[in-house]
Amino acid sequence: TFISLLDNYFPVEKKKTPNSTPTIKPGIYFDMNLVSLIHQECNNIQFENLSETDFYALLNLQPCNSRLTVKDREGIRVCFLIYKLYEFLKMDSRSQWRTSILLSAGIKEDYYNSKYKVPVSEFPSRKNERFAECIDQIFDNLS
Repeated sequence: TFISLLDNYFPVEKKKTPNSTPTIKPGIYFDMNLVSLIHQECNNIQFENLSETDFYALLNLQPCNSRLTVKDREGIRVCFLIYKLYEFLKMDSRSQWRTSILLSAGIKEDYYNSKYKVPVSEFPSRKNERFAECIDQIFDNLS
């Protein structure tokens, strides 16, 4: 009875069950070389001006004071870039990374799903085609 009284006043903490939905942890998904090449191509064109280190932190889902802001009329190209980064990742949590980066950029998943292939579609605009070629060349040079 003494132990039951102690348990009432000092309850034993029960082990918490782990969260059933896996969460993606901040880490290093992309190396600085890749991020630097993408930053040179996209900074202040597809995204609002960001430092290279902030861009690195944002793509790797690390804490950062900056925000990934997509410029007007650049959403389709950003979706293509996210698609290429998603394909480059070789890990189980890449779909969670994509969801997190879309949320960070303020892009809805439905919009992403309908637009990410436009730059490599049958009839892309010249700007989309040029962007797709530049991004493809970046990834091809890393392989």
